Amino acid sequence: MRKSAMILLLLLAPLLAYLLMAPVPVQPLPWQAMPDAGYSGAHQANQKLSKLKLLDMHGEVGPEHIALGPDGKLYVTSESGRILRMQADGSQFEVFAETGGRPLGLDFDAQGRVIVADAMQGLLAIGPDRKIT
Repeated sequence: MRKSAMILLLLLAPLLAYLLMAPVPVQPLPWQAMPDAGYSGAHQANQKLSKLKLLDMHGEVGPEHIALGPDGKLYVTSESGRILRMQADGSQFEVFAETGGRPLGLDFDAQGRVIVADAMQGLLAIGPDRKIT
């Protein structure tokens, strides 16, 4: 054995002896878990989403965001850059506007314009006449 290893062993031996033979004032006690309450409160099972109806997007990929407009119609962003508009049941589906980018979110201002956050075009405002500013 090398000299440095021997010195290290001599220093660690008393520490090891103390840890193995010293009295420990800790008395371990068994832990009793509370009985399982099951799924309750916020985690209670429900069927609220079971009656959802999937709407046909007519080949569009998305939506990234959906908003209910002041006219009672759904406005939906799509990956193609289109803002789609339809009734809440999916009928009267139409392309409301094309941003030329990638609309990520939308909302309506006090004048009824659709405010669109577009990843490529920036912040856009689309009026009821469908003109993009």
